[in-house]
Amino acid sequence: MRIIPKTAKVKLQFFKNISVTDIIIGLIGLVLELLLFLSNLGIAKYFLMVILACVVSGLYMPYDGDRFYLFFNYFAKYLFSAKKYTRQDTNVSDSIENFIPFKNVKDGYIEYDGYYAGVIEIEAREFRLLTGFRQDQIINNHFGKLLRSLGSKSRASLVKIDKKMRLDDFITFEEKKRDELKKVHKAGELTDSELFVREKIVEDRIGVYNNLNNFDKKIMKPAYYFVVYDAQKSVIQEILENGIETFAEVDMKAKILDTKELCIFLKYNFTDNFEESDIDYLQQNEYMNWIIPHNISFNSKCAKIDGVETFNFTVKGYPLTVGNAWGYQMFNIEGTKVVMNLEPYERDKAVRMIDRSIQELIGQSEDSFKASSVIDRTTHTNTLVQLLRMLKNDNETLFKVNLHFTVYNKSNEKKKNLVKRIMRILSEQGFELSDNFCKQQKAVISSNLSMLDAIPEHARSIHSNSVAAVFPFVLSSIMEKNGVIIGQNNGFPVVVDFFKRDSERVNSNMVIMGKSGSGKSYSTKTILSHLSAENCKIFILDPENEYDILAKKLGGKLIDVGTATHGRINPFHVITTLDADEAGENASNSFSVHLQFLEQFFREILPGIDAHALEALNNLI
Repeated sequence: MRIIPKTAKVKLQFFKNISVTDIIIGLIGLVLELLLFLSNLGIAKYFLMVILACVVSGLYMPYDGDRFYLFFNYFAKYLFSAKKYTRQDTNVSDSIENFIPFKNVKDGYIEYDGYYAGVIEIEAREFRLLTGFRQDQIINNHFGKLLRSLGSKSRASLVKIDKKMRLDDFITFEEKKRDELKKVHKAGELTDSELFVREKIVEDRIGVYNNLNNFDKKIMKPAYYFVVYDAQKSVIQEILENGIETFAEVDMKAKILDTKELCIFLKYNFTDNFEESDIDYLQQNEYMNWIIPHNISFNSKCAKIDGVETFNFTVKGYPLTVGNAWGYQMFNIEGTKVVMNLEPYERDKAVRMIDRSIQELIGQSEDSFKASSVIDRTTHTNTLVQLLRMLKNDNETLFKVNLHFTVYNKSNEKKKNLVKRIMRILSEQGFELSDNFCKQQKAVISSNLSMLDAIPEHARSIHSNSVAAVFPFVLSSIMEKNGVIIGQNNGFPVVVDFFKRDSERVNSNMVIMGKSGSGKSYSTKTILSHLSAENCKIFILDPENEYDILAKKLGGKLIDVGTATHGRINPFHVITTLDADEAGENASNSFSVHLQFLEQFFREILPGIDAHALEALNNLI
């Protein structure tokens, strides 16, 4: 079951939501009231006592899901903290190098004080069309298996950034296809006019890719990464290699980032206003200077990174139950960076914590008289019991999870509208955001890719299968490097390899659906044109004579099977199958297959023929 308990660590309460901290603050207030009462301030002390009572009472008011005194604590820390970090600052404490957690990138690892990090990039896959059983298998037995491989001393982050889409590989494939066409022409299989038309189609595709590669018209596409932190490089390497093997088992590509790719990944965590190829012109000792921003400044509601305004949110409320790929929509909001920090609990510690929480909730239920409170606590208790059962019996791992959003306001949209849009998307799925008022520094630190998460108050304890079910690696469009571009989806080019075969795609059957005038014929002709440039054999049954112009342009032949004035179909002509051609099989196999075809052919054109006559006809043939 995919559950997310309200909290797995219930605070000790003495009476109706009164915690230990509440009692301590109350006692401090009473002591101050007593001191004022015993003072010699005269009648003024009574006014001061009333003011003090109002102040202490105000500390207990709710704010952002917590007591106001906690907000007061954050506000005080914000007032006395540094508001700006720069490279050129003469004050060492405000140097941006001290704000950035990582110290170097070397030998395929990110180096920190006392530990390291390695990163794998994970390519998205088609997920929504899979059966529920297959989805569960990928989540529980593969991604969940990777999460459970994390030791209690390791940490991990699941990261999504918007990365500039590069289509260099697609251009290289198209150039290879053009070279193949020239070889076919040289062998005499294509005429000059046929070669010209097909080369033109390939060149048009190259032009489209070059245009999409233009820096001024860059298309940003979600990219997904799994970051592992540990004090030992060997542990990191083992987990990353295990991840690559795990994803390969479900036809998902993943790769370990090398040093340069790590630098590009870290740079994208701050900005996308750069060219990835810049890294090729730098020396090892220049990498850090290239990665880190020039300045970061804060106010109570946002942070500015090199002049770009960012709003940093943290998820503080989760739905009780979630489905497969529950993180797909939230991770793929355009113009955001998403970081899910994961800290595994030791199993024994997790069991003890949940045991104590269940006992505390049972005790609170006995003291409650409101039906709504009883229902809330009963539901909370039941989810913790289910979680405890999974930890004890199902080899589950419990994680402390914190989910942070960085929203880049590149279009200078009004903060109110931007925040409302993001919160609406998440609230529709049952999530609640904290805007981290006066905690923007902590939010940036928490999403800066390190073992440190500076906002533990919003962390949730979630078991590994529910964490794995976040599964944001879901294709928003198909982009297969050896395919042909047939259109766009959500602004991304759709590139399909119609001859790709894997465990999910066992053939190339397809259907094009749409209402009248929506472009079905145009789409079909576009696909056929592209396939002709691949030098494919194409046969079209055309009752309405729609494809004669296309066939003539591509050097094809038209056969009028009604009048047979320009050609005819001979049912006795044995045509070898494509599979037989590719396998180099002899003609006898194709002959046998063709005899089977003829038997069915005669059944169609001679309806009612009896078995004896059909057998005689087969023998004659």
